[in-house]
Amino acid sequence: MKTTVDSPTPGLAKKLDKHLAHSLAWRAATNWASQLVSWASLFVVVRLLTPADFGIVAMALVLFPYLRILGEFGIPQTIVNLRDLTDEQLAASGSPLPSLGRLPCSSRLPSSPLWWW
Repeated sequence: MKTTVDSPTPGLAKKLDKHLAHSLAWRAATNWASQLVSWASLFVVVRLLTPADFGIVAMALVLFPYLRILGEFGIPQTIVNLRDLTDEQLAASGSPLPSLGRLPCSSRLPSSPLWWW
């Protein structure tokens, strides 16, 4: 037995396709802009630092993406997915972020003397 599902409103699919394309275009533009800023800052840092100092910075920067994910604990993604949050819930959801951001920073401090030998 074959069943087909018709779209409840024919214009809805076209509207969603247009919205998706618009969102993807903005996402691509912000990714490109972020890459341009990253490359520009890399060239500035390369120019300012000695090769030894640049190596130390490079070793430290390896950990940043992982520590950022750990520091956010998925709170921004949860806020985006739960669309029916009240203003009070949104205000309360941002309050643990500064203290959670201190956690990765404090975890790096004990190992910092090891990088300077």
